[in-house]
Amino acid sequence: MGTKPLIDNSIKNSGDRLKATDMAEYINKEFGMKYSIQNIYLILHKLNFSWISPSRHPKQSQEIQDNFKKIPN
Repeated sequence: MGTKPLIDNSIKNSGDRLKATDMAEYINKEFGMKYSIQNIYLILHKLNFSWISPSRHPKQSQEIQDNFKKIPN
């Protein structure tokens, strides 16, 4: 299994973090395989995914952030 589907499905429109239970549900739905939460974390570790990741709001704008930094003090 490649990492592309995991990366694509790790970004939620609501801005929430993807949980191991979400991954287990996705794997069960897409591949018909059931994994425990512990095994989900082992799989993610083997694929070099970190269980801690910064969250990003879906409406976040890099342009607005850059413009804000240019405002003089």
